[in-house]
Amino acid sequence: MKVRQTRKITIAGAGLAGSLLAVMLARKGFRVDVFERNPDPRLAGSLGGRSINLALAERGRHALRRAGLMEDVDAYTIPMRGRMMHALDGNQTFQPYGKDDSEVIWSTHRARLNLGMLEAADRRERVKLYFRHRLQSIDWDKRELVCAALDGDETHKHGFDILIGTDGAGSSVRQAMSEVTDLGVSVELLDHGYKELNIPPGTDGDFQLDPNA
Repeated sequence: MKVRQTRKITIAGAGLAGSLLAVMLARKGFRVDVFERNPDPRLAGSLGGRSINLALAERGRHALRRAGLMEDVDAYTIPMRGRMMHALDGNQTFQPYGKDDSEVIWSTHRARLNLGMLEAADRRERVKLYFRHRLQSIDWDKRELVCAALDGDETHKHGFDILIGTDGAGSSVRQAMSEVTDLGVSVELLDHGYKELNIPPGTDGDFQLDPNA
């Protein structure tokens, strides 16, 4: 089925990509159903998820402008003009990202950005959000999702015309596709993680490190 032949699209995953895509498709006149296994972060809070800041380049900002969200996002982004390297002796060396101050990337909070895009999607009459729905299987012949409701033991079936997987690195959609065809995908798990350190404001209430690096 070609996109122009349907007005209904199903998205698996309500993270950054899924919520933004839902907004943009709704603006194009499509009806969009979005399924997400996690609770609604607007109700459950989002502090327990991945909190590390995002760096938005012009490509990402262009997509947000196309979705009509850039003005809201600008309210909580900070321009980063380069990286600051800290030597063991305390010396600092600034390395700019571009040739001048116009070439920057923008730092923003992942969870806050996701919340804003979910709010924008939820305001669209053509978008329906289903949280706490874990994708169990996909019947490609019937064009049908089987989702388990995490609030109970029930399973739900959902027919789809077009399905788009935006459910991250451990994508259930990709796994279901690989069960019926060879995608040529290889997955390698890294043996390390990351640690985020929060540096509170100084006694004057200002940043203790350069906020633009």
